[in-house]
Amino acid sequence: MPADDAESLSFILQLIRSGDAKGRPAIERVSGYGRGLVSERVGQLLRSGVVVEGKLGVSTGGRAARELEFKANAGIILVCYANLTEAHIGLADLSGRLLENSKIRVEFAAGPEKMFAAAESEWSRLLDLKGLSRSGVWGMGIGLPAHSEFATASLIDSPSLPSTWRDYPLRELLSNRFGCPVWLETVDQIQLITPLVGDVLDLILAKHFGAEDGGE
Repeated sequence: MPADDAESLSFILQLIRSGDAKGRPAIERVSGYGRGLVSERVGQLLRSGVVVEGKLGVSTGGRAARELEFKANAGIILVCYANLTEAHIGLADLSGRLLENSKIRVEFAAGPEKMFAAAESEWSRLLDLKGLSRSGVWGMGIGLPAHSEFATASLIDSPSLPSTWRDYPLRELLSNRFGCPVWLETVDQIQLITPLVGDVLDLILAKHFGAEDGGE
């Protein structure tokens, strides 16, 4: 999906998520986008399932249109924040609300395979606990105690980085393993889960509609 398309899609979704615009006319007014673009982007969001049409809005002179509602329970985000000795494992809905979370012991120096095998086991336990299916997972948000490169979603080499993590293609391998997009962030930059989930959701939509449009 071209950058401009992804930006407008993300902005319109944020307007609906926040409640700043509950219908197409309000989106046009607040965003400054034309009717055609708003209609196209809203159609994409409706097809994705992350936005649904709700109750009839207030009529402003014509036929009342249905309000647009953000569907936070449309999908699940797997979340992992790790430091050198432990990892916080969680499930979040698309609004960033934690549905379930736990803490497990890990050894960061032991490498990604061992850490994510333990995380996968814990995610499976939490999904079972909530009666949720793995097929409902839309994306992953991972926070690690090392600087990462966004383009490749791999950790940047440094003297303090354990050799087990060097040149490990995190995004590629985790995406293949879990069948969803992966957002990687430095753990000390993650203060709240909601912004992280927002980033993951933007990535999911860009991937989804990029494929829909024939992109990667």
